[in-house]
Parts: sequence; structure tokens; C-alpha cells
Amino acid sequence: MTNEQRPLSWWQTLPGILTAVAAILTAVTGLVVALNQTGLLDRRSESGRDPDTPAEAQAAGERGTGPEQGSKAAEPPSGEKHWIDMKAFVTMKDGSTLELDAPTLSYCIGNSPGIQILNNLTYQFSSMKSLEVLGANDPYATNSMATVRLTLRDGKVVEGKTSGNCPLFGHSGENKSGDIYYNKLSRIDFR
Repeated sequence: MTNEQRPLSWWQTLPGILTAVAAILTAVTGLVVALNQTGLLDRRSESGRDPDTPAEAQAAGERGTGPEQGSKAAEPPSGEKHWIDMKAFVTMKDGSTLELDAPTLSYCIGNSPGIQILNNLTYQFSSMKSLEVLGANDPYATNSMATVRLTLRDGKVVEGKTSGNCPLFGHSGENKSGDIYYNKLSRIDFR
């Protein structure tokens, strides 16, 4: 008989175990993201109210995100369109205009469907009637800022500063808007 030691299987080595744990975490994370994007993981409370809308979050002193793009749309008040059917009418400072499909509007590289005001609240485009730029500096400047006024669909008006370094994007059919920086933007009306 030989006393040769058989090599350990990959499952019995530390790198093998770490690889297996990483693979399981990646799979679970992917599943959670997929379920969340399809709306199967709805964050609403049993009362049907979204606890993360900006108004409720401000009252609770928490960070609000409002309804996510792609989530189930609530019935709009009579006479108003559903978000998916709305347009974003973009007016630039030079007077030129763009008409974009409102649900395609996003902010920055992260494809965010809203903007973060520096009071740590994120306002979704779907919660806005309009976004007006009150002032903005060069987007290539260090710590570029833009001052905006948001008129929300519920009638509230919010003013604050947001990062001016990232552009807005959107499209209408085959036409993409390209980069829309705050220093060139006058306003966006959603209707």
C-alpha cells in the first residue's frame, strides 16, 4: 500500500471556498435585482403608501426616493396622463427645444430616474411637473453645482442645489438627446 496523500478537491481549499461563496452571493444579488426591477419586491407598506416618497421621508427625517421608474404607476388624477405616456419638453438657454419621452429621462451615468438635491432627497422625474434651472456653473469645474426649482405633481415647490457635473439624457423614438448639462438648460416641463 502506498502512503501517498491524495490532493484535496477544490471544495476543501480556502480559495475554493471563497470562490464558491462569492458565486453564491453574486447569484443571490442578481436574483434580488431582477425581482426588484420586475416589481415583485414592492417596498410599499400594507397601507399602500410608499414610505420613501420625499414628503413623507422629510417628515420622518429619512432619505426619500419616491416611486422608481418602471414601478407600478398609480392612477393619475382625472385628466392627467400616466407617466409612461408623458413627454418631457426641454427648453435650453439658447431657446432651442427638445421633446423627449418622459420615462426615458435619466440623470448621470447611473441612469437615475431622478435628481438628488443636496438635502439628501432624491426626487423622481415622475413626481415632477417641471424642473427649472435657476443657476449653474461650468459642468467641468471642480464641485460644479446647479440651483434648481422643482414643481412637484402634488403642487409642492422645492428649491435646492444638485451636482452640476453630470448631464441629463433622454430620447424620443430613435432620437437621443445627447448630454443636457444644467448650465445650458433653462427648464423641463412634464406633461
